Amino acid sequence: MEKKMLSKFVYWTFFLTITTATACGPKHETRKRKAPSTDAVADDSNHPDLPVTGTPLFAAADAHGSQNGKWQVRLEWKQGPTAKDDGESITYITFADATFFAPKTLSDFTIKPWMKIHGHGTGNLVPTISPVKDNPSKFLVSGIYFLMSGRWELQIHATVNGIPDYLEVNVEVDP
Repeated sequence: MEKKMLSKFVYWTFFLTITTATACGPKHETRKRKAPSTDAVADDSNHPDLPVTGTPLFAAADAHGSQNGKWQVRLEWKQGPTAKDDGESITYITFADATFFAPKTLSDFTIKPWMKIHGHGTGNLVPTISPVKDNPSKFLVSGIYFLMSGRWELQIHATVNGIPDYLEVNVEVDP
């Protein structure tokens, strides 16, 4: 009886080790790492409009609201989201206050890809956040490498108008 249980234990340990090792796609080392940049970039998005006083930055239909509802973001994918061929995903993120107007202040912005169902992120691959020229509420986020297809989330932390908050944006990554 003990011998049978031991062999099952060895089998399942081996199976889970192999499955875990191969489930998350190619190794991180094959992906390109970019040096972090604080240089402002030009806006070549589909919405290159600069904030105009008295007008909302985007519509509610395009928004993802923070947990406390004090600020919103709009994502606009420039490339991806994909896990294909070690591809890099790139997105523009525009921040707005609760009423969709440009925030007065924005700081402490971080973003982290996370695959909740598997309980992992992208290891030491940290996306690069670059401000967009002449638009203090918009950023180009490059260097997002999803390790596999499936349901991911982008965990966004920021302090908008002095209010720190958190947001999880669900992202379906194509194979």
